[in-house]
Amino acid sequence: MSALPPYDLPRAFRLLIALLAIADTRRRARYCAGGCGHEWHQLAHRTDAGPSAI
Repeated sequence: MSALPPYDLPRAFRLLIALLAIADTRRRARYCAGGCGHEWHQLAHRTDAGPSAI
């Protein structure tokens, strides 16, 4: 396998993040549609989240 040229690395990274976002959205729709107890899905709703909560 050959390495990507340096100018393609940011594009490859953005593509990987986009693919992971699509996969996560589909997974949430399939497995967590009715609500779930996964703490990381509730981060946006928590009032104690953030650097001050540590």
